[in-house]
Amino acid sequence: MKKIMLSAIIILAVAFQVQAQPKQSPQTQGNENIVQNIDQEETNCRNVSVLKRQYIQDSLQLDAVQAKKFWAVYDKYEQKEQDIHDEFHKFKKEQMSPNGQERVQYKNLSDEQKVIFLEKKTRMKTELSNIEQELFLELKQILDPETLVRFYQLERNFRKEMVQKSRLERKEKENSGTIPTKRRR
Repeated sequence: MKKIMLSAIIILAVAFQVQAQPKQSPQTQGNENIVQNIDQEETNCRNVSVLKRQYIQDSLQLDAVQAKKFWAVYDKYEQKEQDIHDEFHKFKKEQMSPNGQERVQYKNLSDEQKVIFLEKKTRMKTELSNIEQELFLELKQILDPETLVRFYQLERNFRKEMVQKSRLERKEKENSGTIPTKRRR
């Protein structure tokens, strides 16, 4: 029942997002399109976070005391993680893609820039790993081992479902001709 409810919520959210996107003519695309894509990604991330929170809340079924402690720790962790990702994206945008492109064009970077980028990315991964460790240490004081394992399973399952839905949505867009497909060499 919970999986059906979650799937329905996700499908409605995805359908709403797809329907809400205005269509632009090729002449109006460009920097405006890049800014719109970034705004859309931020909105999608917020929507996914809300869905993830609801999914975990419905599935864990914590008592009031545990829930208060759990969500305080979880929210702190989520904010730290988001701050690290935001900082890395800001770095990529300002330092690695100064011409406004969405993705870093590695072939256009100097060797020094490539090393700087990889160092920054490695630091980001280390920071995220440290935060994950902090989260675990705090949660194990709040939740019993079975509930803690269930939490990590729920996170993994949610991520897996979102990736599958995203791939399906992308395939549907590719088949409808909305976005260009990648050519394999």
